[in-house]
Amino acid sequence: MRILHIASFYAPTVGGMETVLQDLAEGLVAAGDEVTVLCSSEGLRGATESRSGVKVLRSPSLGKWFSQPMTPLLPVTLARLARSFDIAHVHMPNPLAELAAALLPARLPVVATYHADIIRQRLLWPLFAPTRRMILARCRRIVVGTEQHIRYSGVLSPLRESCTVVPFGIGRQRYELGEAGRARAEELRQRYGTFVLFVGRLVYYKGVPTLVESMRHVNGQLVIVGEGPMRPAVEEAIARHGLASRVSLVGAVPQAELNAYLEAAAVLALPSFSRAENFGMILLEGMLFGKPLVTSRLRSGVEAVNEEGQTGLIVEPRAPADLAAALARLLADDGLRASMGAASRARLESHFSFDRMIAGYRAVYQEAVAR
Repeated sequence: MRILHIASFYAPTVGGMETVLQDLAEGLVAAGDEVTVLCSSEGLRGATESRSGVKVLRSPSLGKWFSQPMTPLLPVTLARLARSFDIAHVHMPNPLAELAAALLPARLPVVATYHADIIRQRLLWPLFAPTRRMILARCRRIVVGTEQHIRYSGVLSPLRESCTVVPFGIGRQRYELGEAGRARAEELRQRYGTFVLFVGRLVYYKGVPTLVESMRHVNGQLVIVGEGPMRPAVEEAIARHGLASRVSLVGAVPQAELNAYLEAAAVLALPSFSRAENFGMILLEGMLFGKPLVTSRLRSGVEAVNEEGQTGLIVEPRAPADLAAALARLLADDGLRASMGAASRARLESHFSFDRMIAGYRAVYQEAVAR
């Protein structure tokens, strides 16, 4: 099948949506499909390239508007490409791409992956709502990663009959350590000891300042991997609480280095406090490495990932004392970490299988084309 994905960005851009899309695209190629991704460039220059068998078309960008890429040539490019594919797959939210996909010829089946509601820019809903209604009405199926994506979304709950749940999964190839990776992980253990790891963009809803504050009452180290606009606030929190010796802000790292951090860490923490955190792909990465999870209690897909008391611990959002207690409990108990880590890896295999994700999407495509 010839499949065209329409998305905001693609690898090497890092993010949850980008991880899902890369694994899906490469998995479809491995299954024998022809896959093209149309996405935004990071600047004014467009580009065409091949990445692991996936053709990537990057449309020139004027930057971002309310976190969404402004790619004025994307609608024209999409209209030109439409005749060459059996199905178009739009990844939401991405208002400009959604509008362009909604206007595609009726003969071309369109499906969507609905990754998240628009949360922070709710005042712009009157602008976005008509486009959203158009694309969702145009789609033959709307795919989500968990049942919670439907249950907690004011947009999707009335459209339940049009939705299909295909759990996210992650490909393993990017996470192979090798001898050099294992050696690097051992170096990190020697440097940081038994440490808590956070990985993600430093954005408002991730709750990183709360995580830093919680470390005042935790006997251990915290390593923060990632960059973003909240970095000054995180640095200020580290200084204000006098934690420069126990909290390390290492910035963005390449995949091989990230794998070493995931292998070396004792606990993976994701203290997000908003439904803008609608799943948290980093949780699956931590589960792949057998790490116990500490997450916030959110009305989002995060609820479907971490099983309280089995794969990790769940705390109330923006509650540094509760977060500290959960982290301290895990850091102090080797046996509990081991049992929860094993359960974490087992849950990844049983609930978030990569092969199941690829098979699920291929079934959605076949149904959409048949209709």
